[in-house]
Amino acid sequence: MRGVTHGGKGSGRRPVNKSKFEENHDKIFGKKEKVMEYQPEEVRTAWEESGDPFEWATDTYQLYYNATTGEHKHYNVTTDEWESF
Repeated sequence: MRGVTHGGKGSGRRPVNKSKFEENHDKIFGKKEKVMEYQPEEVRTAWEESGDPFEWATDTYQLYYNATTGEHKHYNVTTDEWESF
């Protein structure tokens, strides 16, 4: 309510220099870094062994984990194949 004096707090915004405001905001809080939209192929396929091999039924398995993507896979050492559980 502009132009009305009723003694209360107004609902209108004060005039602001937007570019100056953004510049000062960045000085105080820092600029956010851009997040990569993709990951290079060598990073996406960086599988590492996670823990010791284990036996299940008659086969031996090794758990692999990709820290970059958060995926995990089981490798069947006995049959030399990747498996999903």
